[in-house]
Amino acid sequence: MRFMLIDDDLQSLKGLSTALRFRGYESIQFQNPKEAIKAFKRDAYDIVVTDYNMPEMNGLEVMQAIQKISPETMVLVVTGYPEKCTSLIKKNRPQLLFEKPVNIEEFLEAIKKARNGSANQIEREC
Repeated sequence: MRFMLIDDDLQSLKGLSTALRFRGYESIQFQNPKEAIKAFKRDAYDIVVTDYNMPEMNGLEVMQAIQKISPETMVLVVTGYPEKCTSLIKKNRPQLLFEKPVNIEEFLEAIKKARNGSANQIEREC
């Protein structure tokens, strides 16, 4: 699995990237969501992980842009501010939603279950 990580918080980005690398996964990181979307158009990834609260675009906008390009791509949203999640993000129901800091074992297990078709059982709400 190849991951694209998008987060304006460099510490969060590095932490998740390092945790994935130690478990044998490849990832590319972006602090700018618009640049990430441009890169996704050139080279698709299996899973996109985006922060919800970013200055240029929020996670919902990123999710919508990625799914327009590649509807089958799994998009996960992470947030340090679950209270800011809106009914819009609930309505669009990202396949998975995680609160920061991400528990990497829980995160990878949820991805595994979602890829096996049981995403509805593990879907998270704000």
